[in-house]
Amino acid sequence: MRFSRSREKSGNTAGVTITQSGGSTDVNEAGETTDTYTIALNTVPTGAVNIAIAADGETQISSDGINFFNSVTLSLSNTTSQTVTVRAVNDADMEGSPHNGVITHSITSSADPAYSNTSTPIPNLNVNVTDNDVALMLTPIYTIQGAGDASPFAGNNTFYTTEGVVVGDFQGSTGLNGFYIQDSTGDGNSATSDGIFVFAPSSIDVNVGDVVQVTGKVSESFNQTQIDSLTSLNVVGSGTVAPTVVDLPIATVTSLERYEGTLVTFPETLTVTENFNLARFGEVVLSAEGRLFNPTNFIDSTDIPSSETENDENNVAAVTLEQNINNSRRILVDDRSNTQNPTTIPYLNANNTLRTGDTTTNLTGVLGYGFNNYRLQPTVTPVFNQTNPRTSAPENVGGNIKVASFNVLNYFNGDGAGGGFPTSRGADSAIEFERQNAKIVSAIAALNADVVGLIEIENDGDDANSAIANLVNSLNGNIGAKVYDYIRALATSRPTPPPPEIA
Repeated sequence: MRFSRSREKSGNTAGVTITQSGGSTDVNEAGETTDTYTIALNTVPTGAVNIAIAADGETQISSDGINFFNSVTLSLSNTTSQTVTVRAVNDADMEGSPHNGVITHSITSSADPAYSNTSTPIPNLNVNVTDNDVALMLTPIYTIQGAGDASPFAGNNTFYTTEGVVVGDFQGSTGLNGFYIQDSTGDGNSATSDGIFVFAPSSIDVNVGDVVQVTGKVSESFNQTQIDSLTSLNVVGSGTVAPTVVDLPIATVTSLERYEGTLVTFPETLTVTENFNLARFGEVVLSAEGRLFNPTNFIDSTDIPSSETENDENNVAAVTLEQNINNSRRILVDDRSNTQNPTTIPYLNANNTLRTGDTTTNLTGVLGYGFNNYRLQPTVTPVFNQTNPRTSAPENVGGNIKVASFNVLNYFNGDGAGGGFPTSRGADSAIEFERQNAKIVSAIAALNADVVGLIEIENDGDDANSAIANLVNSLNGNIGAKVYDYIRALATSRPTPPPPEIA
């Protein structure tokens, strides 16, 4: 494009002509590309004409094509055109694409009265600037989660960017190698969750309350939806999310799916109903409305539910119904870690124990899923009340024979002569077996029972090197007298097929 402003002078036309290369001036923020235009006087002036050229913040200009400034001044003394190079400024503003930059021209001084801002004003030059700051496309957490148990985006090998408030920070190899984020407002849809786990074992450190933007792939890890394979993670602000109140019992276990990855609180009193995995995995199962018991403890599986009369058939329906009720009353509490056999066992009281029947209230944390259980990762360490203290002795039930049972937890003694380790189910070494043996013997001796039924002891016969012989001999050695003996098999030959290796 060519344009000029001119004034007649002695038969000649005074003026300034601007010529754009290609008819327009176009630059791109990406790479800060350049374009050029020329500026020239239409007539030879009687003296130098000085022209100030100024760019706005969208571009910079240069008179030599190398050094760029916000403004330059050209001194023209003939009709030879001068090239001006325009370069885009790569800013961080989202301004649309293209957007306009404006370059102004002004005659600051002239030895020729025919050239002046009044007589020969020079028009502005518009520059088309392509913007590279495109608005970030965010996929909300609830969209990623979807309405089902699994994300509709899981496994499609596509990267998604989402944003949320950190509600649970469990980073590091001794934690969960990641953190949970939650949409601050949510979508109000009870079928979708507003939170998600971010698996980030080598990421920057984040803290609860940080608002983060994260880009990664979507996957299901042990049936928990997560974002992994991160390509970016940035803290962009701060925020808070109030915990959602969840009250047990729930309608069905799957009702908890809507809370996966979100901050929740259970305001009611919850009771310790299982602590089997506390020492190994840092897990404890709590339940509403008191402890849980196996349905067959009080439901005869052959009863007709309506009349409680014998029908000589397996009453699967009644047992299943009661088990479903149990499931709706329970929640597993984890220790915010994937570590097995933690050095410090969580949630123990001053007596280094946590008994079934103990209670806690206002349990608060992030609800996750893994290993076939919804599990709460506490954000506030629960405090347990010792509402079921250990009695000094069993309640007197009368009689003169004391019968006990004891689970010896895979008591395998190798070959019985100090070797044969590791065993198929029990101790890995002789030293480990001696530790196991010492604890079991001490506990059984303290029972002072007349008859003890053993569970999970190696079924390797009853000779001098057998597991049962080892245990009884150790027990009598601890007591200091031959108090106990064991029942031997009636026949020495093994039946066919051989019995299982554990009794």
